[in-house]
Order: sequence, then C-alpha cells, then structure tokens
Amino acid sequence: FQGTRLTVNAAAGKGRVAVEVLNEAGLPVPGYGRNDCLLQTFDGTQQKMSWKRRPDLAPVRGKPVRLRFYLQQADLYGFQIR
Repeated sequence: FQGTRLTVNAAAGKGRVAVEVLNEAGLPVPGYGRNDCLLQTFDGTQQKMSWKRRPDLAPVRGKPVRLRFYLQQADLYGFQIR
C-alpha cells in the first residue's frame, strides 16, 4: 500500500474499535500493537485510526502487513488506507 492514513467505516457508538498492525509473520509491529491503538468510539465513515506513538502508517508504507481488528459492541463495514 502507498497511503499513510487508515480510515474505518464502523458503527461503534456504544463500543470501541482498535486495530493492530502485524508483520508478515503475524506478529505485532512495534508501536502498532493492540494496546498502542487509541481506542475509538464512533459511528460513521472515514474515522481515522491512530496509535500512541504512531499517528499514521507512514513507517510501514510499502511493506507487507496484516491488520487485525478488535471490536467491542461494534460492527465493522470497511476500511481504507489513503
């Protein structure tokens, strides 16, 4: 991917959404773990995701990664990397 910003389309008005970025081996990339993600409560499209020390995906741009979504009382409809 060439973008730097992860946006999420989800219904989490009463819940939360967190995203973990994993490397090719399926391990969390340092700074992008589940506990690093700033949990978000929202209901809408194009909600920007960020992490405590990483405001975006610029450090992993162009590298193969996997995304793992954690949902608590939420529905995920889609995501984009721009």
